[in-house]
Amino acid sequence: MIQETLESTRRLLKVTAGNIKYKHLYVREPLDFFPPDCVGRARKGKAIELVLDGLNQVIETDICVDAKTGKPRFFRRRDWVGAFFEHHGIVAGMC
Repeated sequence: MIQETLESTRRLLKVTAGNIKYKHLYVREPLDFFPPDCVGRARKGKAIELVLDGLNQVIETDICVDAKTGKPRFFRRRDWVGAFFEHHGIVAGMC
């Protein structure tokens, strides 16, 4: 029961070398975890709250889309990503 609850409240995202270098986190999948209206162009997505484990911080952001394809790309607000990666010792290739 506890494991089912945990799995329904979290998703794993693959971290690339580009994510580390540019301090962003792709959110192309799993989109089933996020409400559809949080994805938008030019700040049109509805804000969602992210609880940053280990940083005792909650941030609001949406998911921006690629201007050419319209597909979801990454969390628009990125000022927290570098500190999150550093705090958890995240390196490229981790999930």
